[in-house]
Amino acid sequence: MATAKPATPGTPAASPTPIATLHAQPPVVQLGKVKNKDAKKLKKGKAGKLTDKLNQHYQQIQANVDGTTTPVYITYEVKPRTTPKKKKKNKVNFMGLKIDRKKFKSSMKKNGVNPTFL
Repeated sequence: MATAKPATPGTPAASPTPIATLHAQPPVVQLGKVKNKDAKKLKKGKAGKLTDKLNQHYQQIQANVDGTTTPVYITYEVKPRTTPKKKKKNKVNFMGLKIDRKKFKSSMKKNGVNPTFL
């Protein structure tokens, strides 16, 4: 017959308490892709869209935990900055001559040539 050994202080208990498992794997709040401006506001602790979202998640987490402090990991990805299209110059250097692009394009259309390169 096998006898059950009592748990010693150095070994973990057979069934860990919910608080111990919470500290082992702290909750992660994923905010998704965010704007750079909103991310800066969140870092500085100012009120904004992300702060409101974060407060909602945090209240849900605190409802599951009985008055203990828990670390919360916040993850987000900053959207890349979009660069505007470059404006085409009005004057084009065509075979050594500076020509007005719009006028040149319309005259080529009249002659039956499709000026897609301008």
